[in-house]
Amino acid sequence: MKLVRTILLLLLFGTVAIAQDDIKRDSLYSLLKTSQPDTVLVDVYNELCWPVYSFSNLDSSLKYGQRAIDLSKRIGDNKRLVVAYRRIGIAFINKADYQNALYYEKLSYDLASKINFKKGMASALNNFSVIYLNMSDYSQAINYSIRTRQLYEELKDSTNLFQVYYNLGMLFRNIRDYDKAKENVSRSLLIASIQKKPTQKSFALSAIASLMVKQAQYDSAFVYFNKALDLFGAEKNMYGLIETDINLGNLFSVKGEHRKALTYFMHAWELNKTYNNQSSESNIYGNLSVSYLNLKKNDSAIFYGKQSYNLSKRIHDLGELTYVTKVLSDAYHEKQDEPSAYKFLLEHLALKDSLMNSEKEKEITQKQMRFEYEKRIIADSVMFQEQQKANLHKIQLADAKLKQEKTFRYALILGIVLIIVFFVFLYNRFTVIKEKNKIIQLQHTQVTEQKNIIELKNKEVTDSINYAQRIQQAVLTGDDIWEKISADYFILFMPKDIVSGDFYWSYITEQGLAVFAAIDCTGHGVPGGFMSMLGNSFLNEIVIEKHIETPGDILTALRAKVIKAFEQKGITEQKDGMDMALCTWNPATRELQYAGANNPLWIIENNELRELKADKFPIGVYDGAGERFNTQKVALNPGACIYMTSDGYPDQFGGPKGKKFKYRQLEEQLLEIHHLPMKEQKEILATRFMDWKADLEQVDDVLIVGIAL
Repeated sequence: MKLVRTILLLLLFGTVAIAQDDIKRDSLYSLLKTSQPDTVLVDVYNELCWPVYSFSNLDSSLKYGQRAIDLSKRIGDNKRLVVAYRRIGIAFINKADYQNALYYEKLSYDLASKINFKKGMASALNNFSVIYLNMSDYSQAINYSIRTRQLYEELKDSTNLFQVYYNLGMLFRNIRDYDKAKENVSRSLLIASIQKKPTQKSFALSAIASLMVKQAQYDSAFVYFNKALDLFGAEKNMYGLIETDINLGNLFSVKGEHRKALTYFMHAWELNKTYNNQSSESNIYGNLSVSYLNLKKNDSAIFYGKQSYNLSKRIHDLGELTYVTKVLSDAYHEKQDEPSAYKFLLEHLALKDSLMNSEKEKEITQKQMRFEYEKRIIADSVMFQEQQKANLHKIQLADAKLKQEKTFRYALILGIVLIIVFFVFLYNRFTVIKEKNKIIQLQHTQVTEQKNIIELKNKEVTDSINYAQRIQQAVLTGDDIWEKISADYFILFMPKDIVSGDFYWSYITEQGLAVFAAIDCTGHGVPGGFMSMLGNSFLNEIVIEKHIETPGDILTALRAKVIKAFEQKGITEQKDGMDMALCTWNPATRELQYAGANNPLWIIENNELRELKADKFPIGVYDGAGERFNTQKVALNPGACIYMTSDGYPDQFGGPKGKKFKYRQLEEQLLEIHHLPMKEQKEILATRFMDWKADLEQVDDVLIVGIAL
């Protein structure tokens, strides 16, 4: 369950006197109604773009932002154009259109750099940090925040350091570095209190409340959130009201009071109807989904979960998308719709794996530590220079007093210099040793923390994949169907990973015709699992729903559906597909029909093995493939044994020379043991495989199906 939502602040740098927070909308409109210089009109348009309409009407914000850009270009005022680019970028951030936001913030930064407008550069850098946080790219977000702070400290601009410290605090909170988060947020609250800025203070209070939730101080967090809510209301800050309502809803979700949480989420949704922030809307839908899931209202959970899922995909919000796919998987699981649950679980795992790994967190922490270290070195250097100046002044005073005692004066100066040099040397060595000890201790702490994080993430991923395995096992054809085909059969199924790309399938039609297959999908693990679910679903549709029962026709229809599915997703590589052997068996006429895609069928009768060869192209895209698969028919005598296999068993490396097992050796082994009951054959094959593999890694999923007919 997610806890509280991060609110980041965007910087404002006006260029003339009217760019003040207390200018009201009516005052700005009155300026537009009178004759004003073009520079004043640009400033009015910029102010209407942000902050006047940015927190209440995004369409109006974008309209006035574009007017500011056009007029700034026409009069050739580059400083005002820097501001106009940046503010329309903020409007796109609030609209969750991050590509356009990046485009305009880059225009602002590049132009500010060109004209050496450092405050404008710092503002654009801060907005880059906000954009990348919303896109869940924490490494980039931290990088731009640190660059912003360096610029302001270089400019000695304490006024705008509030936003920088606040944003850094929220960024460190998102990567679970709560000590650095508390340090930066506390600085921002102190600055806001000294400057008596109610809006800034409300954001800082909300941030402190979010950290209290992390420390399970729920009652105190509720008080601070409500203080922030009162300040946002007084300032008519729609964005702050929406986000604080979301955070209060999440607070009650953490406490298990889901109905009360729903009240806050629905109020946030009503407010966002007029504000129309897509990022907030996606987050609200996700929170509504998990609340209804906790209240056992699975249909409502799925409805709002899909709203969040679709909107998150549209705005590329990977963090929200990762969260809501897990909620949808759980909701479908509760409804016992295991294929849908499995689909969203696999998507959740893929998103979670790509979103953020421990290496990114390590890189972020290292950047912050490097900056702090460089900052300390600079501070030490400045302190040393000041100390040297003071000592020189003392020496000059001594020189003035001792002009008549030259010998003594020179000796005294030399002694003082030697003492100072020796003291500096000792102080320098002591400082270096102390700093090294701090770094070593910090590194040890970080290594321990990273180790714990990695172990936790590995456990979470393994638990999720184990759950995916249970879902895959649930959709595989059960023993009850196979036993109707033949009482004497075996299925040797040994996945390389927890989830398999190989699978087996069978069905008995209303006329008593048995249809069964052994399928080898591209890949193994999670990618193979996707392909196996796709193949299982298509076989059910072709055979059970459309009643296609001839093996060649079944494979031809399956190949067409796989190619169409890949083409719709823009996938045209030949490596994606399936190899398989598929048979139908009529027990009344004892006729066996077979069709194969690269995988043959072996028949053993009268102590002789014969092979029905497969068509040499897969179920998927392949240059030079035929249009249809061929069906081969054969009549079997009682006691005949048939075998279907994937390439996992013969391709396994092992034995005394570490070579492949190969198909010929497998054929000889089957011919040697075919007279035994199928269950004993399975045990022999499994034992022989493990003996052959020994300590080597299993190279692929293993599947062999044997049936006595």
